[in-house]
Amino acid sequence: MKFLKSKFLMPVLVVAFALTASAFTAIDNSNAEDNAIQGYVFNDNPQLPCNTVQVECDITGSELCKHEGKQVYRFAAGTMCSSELWRN
Repeated sequence: MKFLKSKFLMPVLVVAFALTASAFTAIDNSNAEDNAIQGYVFNDNPQLPCNTVQVECDITGSELCKHEGKQVYRFAAGTMCSSELWRN
């Protein structure tokens, strides 16, 4: 009976340890080249009000993100660009 309990308990402990270890392990995939994200700037064309641009901005920061003098936004939703992007 004792052998049967340890035979069951050992795999359960191994799985629990593996899940705990994977939950607290973070992989840092950030590279300087990967910092460019897709943003949107207002366009003069009412049919397509937001143009897509690649910028090195973030959702937090101290200065508004601009591309060629135009403010950059994070989302294009229907007929408007929303959620400002920032730079540090």
